[in-house]
Amino acid sequence: MSTPLSKENMRAWLSVVHTYQLCNDTLLERLKTIGLTLPQFDILVQLLREPKQSQQMLAERSFLVKSHISGLLAQMTEHGWIMRASDEADKRAKLVSLTPAGLSLAKKAAAIQSTV
Repeated sequence: MSTPLSKENMRAWLSVVHTYQLCNDTLLERLKTIGLTLPQFDILVQLLREPKQSQQMLAERSFLVKSHISGLLAQMTEHGWIMRASDEADKRAKLVSLTPAGLSLAKKAAAIQSTV
């Protein structure tokens, strides 16, 4: 059975939650200035970290609802930020990678996250 938090521990925990929310809100506002949403940012950063990933890998590694990943990737393909190609090793899978425009945008987004 867990014990109740002391007032001091509760204050510390609430400070962490408040700081997280403030950082998240600040990141969202700054990403908007370059035309990105948080889900798009998540995918771009995943691909910046590992340049070629299957859609399944992206779904497992991202903080997104798995059912939304396909639609999001289609949208990002239309924007010209990513491309999808058949995986030579597994014909059922699609490999996702950044286009030059996507790489540039991902680097800008990563710099924004770093400053936040």
